[in-house]
Amino acid sequence: MPTQFNRTRHHRCGSSMTEVVMATLIVGLMLVPAMNNVGASLRSRIANVELHDGRALAQQLMTEALQARYEDPQLAGEPIGTDSGEGISTREDWDDVDDYDTWSKSPPEDKSGNVLTSYHGWTRSVTADWVNKNDPHAIIGTDQGLKRITVSATSPSGALTTLIALRSSAGVMEQEPVGSGEVTYLTWADCKLQIGDSSDVGVSGGVNIINHAESP
Repeated sequence: MPTQFNRTRHHRCGSSMTEVVMATLIVGLMLVPAMNNVGASLRSRIANVELHDGRALAQQLMTEALQARYEDPQLAGEPIGTDSGEGISTREDWDDVDDYDTWSKSPPEDKSGNVLTSYHGWTRSVTADWVNKNDPHAIIGTDQGLKRITVSATSPSGALTTLIALRSSAGVMEQEPVGSGEVTYLTWADCKLQIGDSSDVGVSGGVNIINHAESP
């Protein structure tokens, strides 16, 4: 009697080379826009951080400069820039706004010369100019009672933040205290915020307080 064999057909499980190529192509096409979106998101985040930091750095230095007097009353008529006997390693003894002219530092430092550790790669600079009292855009070579202070903060990537302020010789900060005796006036406050246990300062800011100038 003949012997019968039952043959079972085995189906191969897996993917063909064509299927692998097509799947790889599809994934690749989907991955490109996804990576572009991630890159755009990172660039946007960095730009927003730099925008915030740039404004904070510029604002802090501008408020510091504006707390000083229009000019040293004992050195009226002196040219723009630091006066004789005023140091350049720190800003602690700068007492009029044009002392800040041509000052630049990278990384940024506070008024006492301490590095602001959260802002490595940043640069801050200041210029002060006499300007026409009828046209603050026009820089002039003589004093008409109006100075323009320009503060710039440049990020590590080159993004520039600029603040401009005007200071008048007839402004409220130039009015002498009324009354007799010694009076102390608060003209500027500096704020440094530390986050966590790190020694780095997370935020550094300042504000100039509109008040009478110190008696000379």
